[in-house]
Amino acid sequence: MVDQGGRQARLSVGEFAFYDTRRPYEVSCGVDERPTRVMTFMFPPSLLPLSPSGRKHLTAVRIPATAGMGDLTAQFLLQLAGNVEDYTPTEAARLSTAALEILATRLARELDVSDWGTPEARRHALLVTIQGFIQQHLSDPQLSPAGVAAYHHVSLRSLHQLFHDEGLTVAGWIRSRRLERCRRDLTDPSLAAHPVVAIATRWGFASAADFSRAFRTAHGLPPAEYRRFARIANTSAL
Repeated sequence: MVDQGGRQARLSVGEFAFYDTRRPYEVSCGVDERPTRVMTFMFPPSLLPLSPSGRKHLTAVRIPATAGMGDLTAQFLLQLAGNVEDYTPTEAARLSTAALEILATRLARELDVSDWGTPEARRHALLVTIQGFIQQHLSDPQLSPAGVAAYHHVSLRSLHQLFHDEGLTVAGWIRSRRLERCRRDLTDPSLAAHPVVAIATRWGFASAADFSRAFRTAHGLPPAEYRRFARIANTSAL
């Protein structure tokens, strides 16, 4: 059962509910002392094109796993969680993006169409679209705020404001996503033979020195040393 905002969602097998961890909530499981397993998927709310009112409207609402999108969503999330240890970091990143897209489609059916047409909802949808575009083009060293704005037919000022409203900058978000992709590749055993500079270039860093400085600032270690410690940790875990 999920309890939040004065509502309670009592769930059966395969069903799920949405709740906001930034607000008081309660989750309980187990019926008549029978063993019960509950899976929790957590993500920043900004990754879904939902307005705050839309998110509030969805909290503690039972979302059935019926035929169509309901069944697809439930089965995908169950399979995703059931095999989580088998995914490489690259596969996990791609699958998490796919999971959010499927979940967003499913949640949309629980909302009035009018809610998705509000200015705030459109702004969130545009932000998610732009962030998705950036993620798909991180390997392009020419990726820039100006290019992103032109592709989406918005002014550069509007693009900066869109990210500013979320406490972000466009260039900073691009760099952080590139650094995260590099970090995942550096810890991926299957890419151990790839030089650090090749990984940096693969994700759009034109300068090895700039990459090394940015990576050290973000993670506290130079990329080669970070990779070495990750390799030791992976070996110790075997």
